[in-house]
Amino acid sequence: MLLVEDRKKIALFFNSYQFSAAKDVADKLAKNLTGIDKALFECLSNLIEGYRLWDSFNHNEALKTLDQEVKKLSEYLNFKTDPILKDFAESAKRNLEFLKTIKGNKEATLLDLFRNAQRRSEEGKYDDAVARLYRTLEMRGQIEFEKQFGCSTSDAKIKKLPESLRDEMGKKHTAHNGKIKIPLYGIFAVLKEADNEFGKLFFKRREEMDRTLFARNSSILAHGLNPVSEETFKKLSSIVKDFLGCTRAERVESLITTFGDDIFPKLRWE
Repeated sequence: MLLVEDRKKIALFFNSYQFSAAKDVADKLAKNLTGIDKALFECLSNLIEGYRLWDSFNHNEALKTLDQEVKKLSEYLNFKTDPILKDFAESAKRNLEFLKTIKGNKEATLLDLFRNAQRRSEEGKYDDAVARLYRTLEMRGQIEFEKQFGCSTSDAKIKKLPESLRDEMGKKHTAHNGKIKIPLYGIFAVLKEADNEFGKLFFKRREEMDRTLFARNSSILAHGLNPVSEETFKKLSSIVKDFLGCTRAERVESLITTFGDDIFPKLRWE
């Protein structure tokens, strides 16, 4: 009975992204078990820690942990049948393949950041979720800017920008150290002037973008004190989805097809 209840607790905590709590229960359970059961729950504890690291953007350590522990879990399951842990292991293998693509691949990083925002929304942490969506949108613009002009938005080269915007960008965004640092709206304005698809998309959705970003800027994690609503999250999430693909015709599904799906698995102990 104790084993059954502890499994339920682990599942409840893990499935709601309370990784430290899930790991604590798995550790305590492992201490009271022997043989293959002990090994299984020690391995599960380490896998939970791997997901905690991933959810905290510690991708390198998460990769090391998951790579090692997924192999162990698969081996242990050859000695004891457990359908729930088997499904979990298969999902973890797919996650691992995605995680391997993140290093050095900005498109995969965008999808990972977007998924992280989704997880925060599931917890009801809409301020955190919207902050991540904003960063996803900003990163999309930075990636396109660098592709288009061969320089970063934190050190933009005036001569590489569209001539019609050079004076404006220079006057508005020159930092104290002389570097030109272009913010979100400026990034997409320059991209639009260069006939970039994402720049055009940004201003096509300008009105709803203004409303949702105003709500974000008024949040306590930005410049204000107002909590972000679920409605604001959903609106911005819908907008950001359109910026995840490599062209306007592509959507988040295209990235999933290319890189795999990083949706964290669920433990089905009930």
